[in-house]
Amino acid sequence: MFRDLWRYRRYIVVNAVNDLRSRHIGTTLGWGWVLLPFLALIVVYAVVFSQIMPSPRVGLAGSAASFAMYLACGLLIWVGLSESLSRGTQSLLESAPYLKKLPIRESVFVGKSVASGFLVLLISLALLAVVAPIMGHLPSPIWFALIPVAALLCGMAFGMSCVLAALNVFFRDVGQALGIALQIWMWLVPVIYVETIVPDWMRGLFWYNPVYPFLVASRDLFLAYRLPDGAVWFAMTGWMLLFVVIGLSVLKGVRSDLRDCL
Repeated sequence: MFRDLWRYRRYIVVNAVNDLRSRHIGTTLGWGWVLLPFLALIVVYAVVFSQIMPSPRVGLAGSAASFAMYLACGLLIWVGLSESLSRGTQSLLESAPYLKKLPIRESVFVGKSVASGFLVLLISLALLAVVAPIMGHLPSPIWFALIPVAALLCGMAFGMSCVLAALNVFFRDVGQALGIALQIWMWLVPVIYVETIVPDWMRGLFWYNPVYPFLVASRDLFLAYRLPDGAVWFAMTGWMLLFVVIGLSVLKGVRSDLRDCL
């Protein structure tokens, strides 16, 4: 399966770009619509949690960071994951005409959809780097380490999407239920709230949540200007490999029946 992904790498990349471009054909802002939802989320949550429901300012490595920047890091990771999962879950159903006619592995179509989410995440990272100096947060070369973090995150999303996309073929409610599941999941990790307000016993459970090490890594790099420690990189890589193996195994197991159900 990995060989198929590499073989069709050009198809995946080109179609991921075309997919993003086609979503906004005919609009005045064009690619700006990729970024506006992300910006709107940051503004709304920043106002609510800093003015209406004030949260404590965040201190990392002895330096204070504005809540807006802390929030932006968390939402960036979350939006990248949710975008990849949402598109990946629908990928096989949307590609049904091609799957019925072409001898291409299902993982290629899942990879194409997840790659769109990866591009959105990279664009959001670039936007964050541009906006940060306005907020008094000076850029640093260490921010380039966010790229492998984003790659590992989307690799994990690919594995999860393989499972969800396969299930969605047989049980169409999966795609509808995903939105609700993502809303609940977002509140189980410190995406939009400060981690220190959570009881110590609950904070220990965060490490059992696959998205948590990616939140830690992004905030270490962006806010504290430091590389995440080895345990964080190990956790991100481990979750990614685990879900990729599970996802590809599920696709392989249902391949004989999957195309008949499309």
